[in-house]
Amino acid sequence: MHPEVDEILEYAFRKKLNYELLTNGLLPDKLFDVVKKYSVPRVYISLDGAKDTYINVRGIDGYDLVLRSIELIRNMTKISIIYTINPWNDQKDLDQIIGFCKERNLDLRIGIYNNMEFFDTTKRMHENDYEIETDVDISTFPENQEFLDLYKHWQNGDVLLPCYSIRQELVVYPNGDIPICQNKQIILGNLNERTLDDTIAAPDSIALQKEQKYCNGCWISFHRKFEVALFRGIRYIPKAIVRKILGDFTLPKYWNGQKRVLGPTEHNEERDTEFSRDAEKVI
Repeated sequence: MHPEVDEILEYAFRKKLNYELLTNGLLPDKLFDVVKKYSVPRVYISLDGAKDTYINVRGIDGYDLVLRSIELIRNMTKISIIYTINPWNDQKDLDQIIGFCKERNLDLRIGIYNNMEFFDTTKRMHENDYEIETDVDISTFPENQEFLDLYKHWQNGDVLLPCYSIRQELVVYPNGDIPICQNKQIILGNLNERTLDDTIAAPDSIALQKEQKYCNGCWISFHRKFEVALFRGIRYIPKAIVRKILGDFTLPKYWNGQKRVLGPTEHNEERDTEFSRDAEKVI
């Protein structure tokens, strides 16, 4: 945990901020103490698969510590398990985590490993020859189902969603830098030089957000689940109106944003390839 976790959580608790705690779960007793002391509303805990897989991915044997953390706080706060599909886990690992969460009535959030420069990753992802298992039925967790169903289409270039999450979701690095998103090292400013409000409202920041609106260069859950939820929420609005308000987009015709109709690799030829030409007129 962060060395100043108590000071940070005490401030959030005192100011009644809406916050959530992300942790690897390797300090169960400390986690129990802070959740109890500060009434942490939700805790996200990373779990990569079965024990052997966890050790291979993390490089340490912390699996039992993570399980102990979950058991210690499961009746004290809401828990979300974060499972990241990556080159070192497989379908069996995902099945095990799904079962684990169902048995304990825990929320499950699924992400996909990405090549983010900040983390200095070397294993490449999202190449067309790299296959991940997305044909699993996780309808119990609909947010994840939609995110995974569209992944292969995005990977094949069949999905384009304008990125509005960069106006809603912020990342701050330990040195105070504020990147435009998790995927790109485009720095909007630094908290040591100007306030967060001033940074986001600055004309150069707004210009960069508009410039990167159609990047479509990642499938990071932190950002892209926002767009998936956004387009799911307006699925009954005529496309012409949506395009007028939000701009160009491309989605498979089968995807209705409500339930899984076809597997992610089926009917690639049935996709919506219409584009409006008035992107500059977007409200």
